[in-house]
Amino acid sequence: MSRLPSKSNLSTHHYEIETTEGLEFITQQELLPLIKHNIVRDIQVRNGAITCISSHPQKLCTLKTAVAVYVLDSYDVPRPKALLGHQHFTRLCNTIRFVCQNTQSPCTTFYLSAAGSDSSVMERLKAEIASATGLNEAEQGDILLRIRRTKTGWDVLTRLTNRPLATRSWRVCNMEGALNAPLAHAMIWLSRPQPEDIFLNIACGSGTLLVERLIHSHAKQVIGCDINDDALRCASENITQAGYNHHIQLINADGGQLPLMDEQVTVICADLPFGQLIGSHRDNMILYPQILTEIERVLIPTGRAIVITHEIRLMNTLIPSRTRLKLDNQYQIVQRGLHPCIYVFRKSV
Repeated sequence: MSRLPSKSNLSTHHYEIETTEGLEFITQQELLPLIKHNIVRDIQVRNGAITCISSHPQKLCTLKTAVAVYVLDSYDVPRPKALLGHQHFTRLCNTIRFVCQNTQSPCTTFYLSAAGSDSSVMERLKAEIASATGLNEAEQGDILLRIRRTKTGWDVLTRLTNRPLATRSWRVCNMEGALNAPLAHAMIWLSRPQPEDIFLNIACGSGTLLVERLIHSHAKQVIGCDINDDALRCASENITQAGYNHHIQLINADGGQLPLMDEQVTVICADLPFGQLIGSHRDNMILYPQILTEIERVLIPTGRAIVITHEIRLMNTLIPSRTRLKLDNQYQIVQRGLHPCIYVFRKSV
């Protein structure tokens, strides 16, 4: 039986929003309506994270470009052992209680992530948390606690949801190397979605960009193409789970030879093969020019193309030769230890 204490209110507490490093400005844009309604204030941005104070933290969990949201407790103590002191430990348990009361699923387990998590101090801290709350320690715990050192002490971050926000309920089929949903949603945001969009996802893989496009807003037509039958089957499963199977057209097609008319689509998104899990650099030297040519062909004048790749040198050598595909912006990000770049193109009139 849980021994969690009585109710706790952290409605004006500090929170940390984990986001894609390099695209923090997009999550800031998502926060604007919450700022306007005084739900969020005192925003501070650093690499891969945004901290704020919020009067309605559940609203933070609706952010589509956020990877995860945490309650942020900062302790001005020299060592983690001080967290076991009565005042600090009570505060820690209050946060755990608050998170348990506000998650959609019952909380029965927790997991503590920290450098030296198997040290005697951390083992004792885990044992005390289990004793005080009635939660059992488990590797995939319902409550995730992260402890990290700061310049003035230690932070404890308690995730507000049982699973990361990046874990979408519609994803029932996964492919190695697939874009995570918050990154895909950020790419959609960069495309400046409009209701009249005819949206094309080249090399659609498991369908992340397709689903996130319709989660963002309505589009007139959404098309995904891939040359891999397994990828198309995986995308179909995810699209059906998301409820968009009647709104998205999947076609087996090579991104370098699209079965589309000239100037047929208004927006293109593409997660090009990095040449690591899929393909090779030699393959990409042939494939990339073909795809860019096709993007230039099927995109309407003033249309936009959002392309992500880790083949930065190759892309930078190809861009100057494009006659009508103009580079508006590029953003280098951090993703799974890699540093791919997102290119934002616009087709000239």
